[in-house]
Amino acid sequence: MNSNPNDIAVIIAKNMKKETLFIQISALLILLSFCSCSHKYYYTNEASLLAISEKNEAKFSGSVSIGTESINGASAQVGYSPLKHLVVGANYQGIKGKNVTSSNGGNQYMIEGVVGFYYKRPIFGMLKEKTNFSEILFDTYTGYGLGNNTHNLNWNTSTKLSFQHYFLQGGVHLLNEKTSFSYALKGLNLNYTTGLVINDADLGDFEYLKNDPFSFLEQSFRVKYKLQIVDIYLTVVRIRNLNSIFKHDGRRFHFGVIYDIDKLFRKNRNPALGIAQK
Repeated sequence: MNSNPNDIAVIIAKNMKKETLFIQISALLILLSFCSCSHKYYYTNEASLLAISEKNEAKFSGSVSIGTESINGASAQVGYSPLKHLVVGANYQGIKGKNVTSSNGGNQYMIEGVVGFYYKRPIFGMLKEKTNFSEILFDTYTGYGLGNNTHNLNWNTSTKLSFQHYFLQGGVHLLNEKTSFSYALKGLNLNYTTGLVINDADLGDFEYLKNDPFSFLEQSFRVKYKLQIVDIYLTVVRIRNLNSIFKHDGRRFHFGVIYDIDKLFRKNRNPALGIAQK
């Protein structure tokens, strides 16, 4: 595709009514995601950014996403802190291509198990006054994932690839009562375990996959806003291959909600038992 994202962004900006900053940023990022088309054999997922920071805290998130090639997807995450400073959780990702042409279709499904550690402390003094944030949260996660990727090369030819990966992630979150900003850097090692070609295909298109494992750096930026029942968020994920030319999804935008599961259990407790509700 030859669309110039800068020209489109200028047109949108001139005609845009006064809206919230969250909506403006989201619209521009969607436009930038339609600027390249090629085969992709790996689609990145958002990092573990639930920002769990207390014992017995449990959260669930669900999001829809869009990336290069107009490939749409959905993700879900769940996390729980059974002990102070410890988190366990699981992630799911599903990607669905449009199949508009004979060579523009790709599906991917992936699950991950994660374990992490967190440390939260208040922000004081001038830094609090300048940033308007009251707390800062540091966390680190490690995890293992399994997935498969199916890609259409033409009308009657496709590939089916299975892969596994493991990762280490570090993150920082700036928090206040209504909004938060998060950043995470993830190092990921990807290995393809099996591959299947249906009908004739030019093996040169994915011959380089034999050179795995592949190493990546993924950066995730998130802005979150708290509503009465749920939090809404926008996450931007960018991925960089460290060791070779690899056909992967270079960026992905997630729009989702986060729900505090533990709040539901607190509301259902019987006040007659003398248990204070937060």
